[in-house]
Amino acid sequence: MLQQAIYFLWRRWKFVLIVTAVALLGAQVWLIAQTPLFSASTQIILDPANEKLAGTDGASQSTIDSLTLDNQIAIVKSTALLRRVVEKEHLVDDPEFGSRSNRGSAWLGAAYAYPERAVQAVRPLFTRFGIGEAGARFERAVKAAESYIAPWVETPDPLNGDGRAAAVKSGAAEADPEDVEAAVAALARAVTAKRVAEADVINVSVTSANPERAARLANAVGEAYLVDPLYARLDAGLRESAWLNERLPELRGRLRRSEEAVVAFRAEHNLVDGGQNVTLDQEQMAQLNGRLVAARADVAEKKAKVDLLQSLESQGGDAQALPEVMNSGLLASLRNQLGEVSLREAGLAARLGEGNPEVIKARAERADVKRAIAAELRNVAQNIRNEYSLALAQEQSLEKILHDATGQSNLASKTAIELHELEEEASVNRRLFEDFLKRISVIHELSGDQTRLARIIVPAAPPDVPSFPRKMLILGFALVAGLGLGVGGAWAREQLNGGFITSREAEEALGLPLLVSIGRTGARGAPAAMPRHVRQNPMSRLSEAVRTLRISIQMTEVGQSPKVVQVTSALPGEGKTTTSLMLAASFASSGLRTLVIDADLRNPSLSRYFGLQKEAGLVDLLLNQADPERVIQFDDAHGLWVLPAGTGGQRSGDVLTFDRVRKLIERYRSPFDCIVLDTPPVGQVVDARVIANLVDKTVFVVKWRATDREMVRENIKLLPDQGKIAGVVFNFVDERLARRYGDSRYFTY
Repeated sequence: MLQQAIYFLWRRWKFVLIVTAVALLGAQVWLIAQTPLFSASTQIILDPANEKLAGTDGASQSTIDSLTLDNQIAIVKSTALLRRVVEKEHLVDDPEFGSRSNRGSAWLGAAYAYPERAVQAVRPLFTRFGIGEAGARFERAVKAAESYIAPWVETPDPLNGDGRAAAVKSGAAEADPEDVEAAVAALARAVTAKRVAEADVINVSVTSANPERAARLANAVGEAYLVDPLYARLDAGLRESAWLNERLPELRGRLRRSEEAVVAFRAEHNLVDGGQNVTLDQEQMAQLNGRLVAARADVAEKKAKVDLLQSLESQGGDAQALPEVMNSGLLASLRNQLGEVSLREAGLAARLGEGNPEVIKARAERADVKRAIAAELRNVAQNIRNEYSLALAQEQSLEKILHDATGQSNLASKTAIELHELEEEASVNRRLFEDFLKRISVIHELSGDQTRLARIIVPAAPPDVPSFPRKMLILGFALVAGLGLGVGGAWAREQLNGGFITSREAEEALGLPLLVSIGRTGARGAPAAMPRHVRQNPMSRLSEAVRTLRISIQMTEVGQSPKVVQVTSALPGEGKTTTSLMLAASFASSGLRTLVIDADLRNPSLSRYFGLQKEAGLVDLLLNQADPERVIQFDDAHGLWVLPAGTGGQRSGDVLTFDRVRKLIERYRSPFDCIVLDTPPVGQVVDARVIANLVDKTVFVVKWRATDREMVRENIKLLPDQGKIAGVVFNFVDERLARRYGDSRYFTY
């Protein structure tokens, strides 16, 4: 696995290096184009030693819990605190935290600054690689872009100045609330606050494009935090004072009314402070007794009616026998109505029958009248009971008044109690009013008494190194990302390459041996010289490769070498004709009487190579239109016999039948020691499959790293007899690239 990875990097190192370099270059350009940001920090310690807990006797807490620390951090980043910093430091007019007028063109300002930084980044590259003209054109394009953007940009450079001069010039003019809120939001984004380890210390950091501004704002935020309790206490006092002031008029009115009630009561009863001169005369007592006697008589009368009603109800009767019922005009009217309805119902029933709608309607009307009578009787009965209850209550009230007046509660005591209650109410109102006045004065006194028990232990100083961008981190990330993209892209390119590369791949996918790999050599650049090169240079690498192919074919059969060999491929252009020629030349150079047949009737490349495309050949022979001895021709330069395709190519689809080809091969098998047939690709026409049934061995030529593996596999399956396939030949192998796949022992050139 490690060895494969090493070979993979060996053959793809250029691609990986280029992608990594591009990633690093992009990161460098981005870094140069960014505006550096500086972070200044101040540290605030919270001192709980002097803080008294509510409800304790001066006890102090030794540390601050995390919840309290979180609350204090929230106060540091609160909008109210930051708004005070914005107002104090005049950040509304600051070019970085900016007012609304500057925010509108901020993105244009960034676009204006970016091209110049890009030029600064790439200018050294143009100079180093000697492409100054291209660099000049790039700079001219950047200048044109700047001239187009410049009229729209009026944003001051945040790197120059701290923005305070503009604030001074603006004077005390009140800022737009929207601009203030925008500045507060910008400052909130620049402020970070967090706890320092486990200590009771808050680290407040402010990020800005100017280091002096960052330090100044960090210290301003820390100071605002220290005085924040004063503002909080003052706000709370103002709110409480406002509420108390709203309540004072109401309390003052209540006090006045209660005192006036005491004075009026004393004047009404001729009382002085501490006096109890209250009495009732005999006439008033006689009046009370007379009213009580009358009330008791009335109760007795009402009770008699109630008893009569209960007696009637207990016997199953109703209240119709009561005098009130007899004298009721409504009940009399209802009884008369009931009699009339009953008579009408009886008449209708006698005349029309019981089921007539008019009879039913009259019957319903009679039921309604009965229900009304019953309801009225209930109302009369209830009224009798209510009158009895009311009379009884009046009797009890008079008895209580007379009883209080004659013994258990004299009138003088009652008057004193009422006076005492009025005076007590006036006293309570007076104390409440005075407490409110005292509370208001205390609030004003305590509004500025408290400060937060905290102090700054490390004031902020202008930083020397920007906190953003972090060059080494960005470059490291770009390096890792570039390497990852490079390796991933290289792996993807390898996966997208569908051709066979190593012998192991071919043998595992096809189940066939790799006979030989033929590389790209100088001799192959001239097709006419290839067979001659194999014959005249037997020690060359190309000759050695063809010799290896010949011997591999001869060794596929034990005891007897294959005599008739077919050379085919999956697609055109894979070099099968050249391979056939070199194989035949190798057989001839070994002393064998060799015949090479151009069986690719649709594309007779072999015939064109020998200049025999207009001579009679295979087609004429299969049609019995030529003499078998005369159609073959001997070539002295190659030392072999050639059977061209013939002149009847337009009828080639009809002549290559199984019987004709079998007879042809049998005719030439005896006079020749070896026959090599250059057949068309398997997947395009059926000729190669017909011939494959009649040969001894088939050699399948595959273009290295080009022909799709699945296509090769499917075309080999089309051959009728898999046992006759001698193996696969890799053609057009790139020697230097092949060695980088770590399978060089399988390649012979």
